[in-house]
Amino acid sequence: MKDVNLRNLKVNEIIKFHDYNFIIYNDYIDLNGMLGKVKSIHENKKYDHYQIEIELIDKKYSDDLEEWNNCLWFTIPENEYNVKFTVLNRKEEEK
Repeated sequence: MKDVNLRNLKVNEIIKFHDYNFIIYNDYIDLNGMLGKVKSIHENKKYDHYQIEIELIDKKYSDDLEEWNNCLWFTIPENEYNVKFTVLNRKEEEK
């Protein structure tokens, strides 16, 4: 298990969040200890901008996130360094 930056994530990786709150409609949802799966990564290399879609495995906020199918979107550079997580299923040679 290794802590990595959002920019280094790959589709289908499973992550565990550490001490992070996400804002939905002016409310915070506590992601600490929750698991998510990287569902998609969209990048615009011209502007160095990425959007990463993470589907929460945990269903704790599924009602709040129903409109987004229990997914969260993170953007780079805005969220690049403030989201703390560990990748749980990255192969040793990929670390």
